[in-house]
Amino acid sequence: MQVMTEKLNKIICGDALLSLKSLPSQSVNCIVTSPPYYCLRDYGVSGQIGLENTPEKYIENLTNVFAECFRVLKSDGTMWVVIGDSYAGSGRGWGGKNDLYSRKIQPKASFATKFSKPQKLNNYKSKDLIGIP
Repeated sequence: MQVMTEKLNKIICGDALLSLKSLPSQSVNCIVTSPPYYCLRDYGVSGQIGLENTPEKYIENLTNVFAECFRVLKSDGTMWVVIGDSYAGSGRGWGGKNDLYSRKIQPKASFATKFSKPQKLNNYKSKDLIGIP
């Protein structure tokens, strides 16, 4: 996440939740964000949003970040969120052609040791929308 503020006159790069917690309340005029989709990509960062074991944990993590966004947003500020639903077994992300677990190539050591494969989504057939957010 990158945060630019006029007062600080710098860009803050880091974990979204931790970076937001470092900002004063009601200090931001506008927030524009596109959070990672659930189980779609591995950005190679430990604890990243999007690789949670369940959709519920994913929503919990997003809710924690958005609560901090609300805290730092000025009373007349605006927040824009670009997010779409995720698909079960769509051939992308976990269990599909981009899934390192199903490929016949050796995954990066850091990926194999840092992340656990999310649990199978029950009650969804291949390519069903799973109702996120």
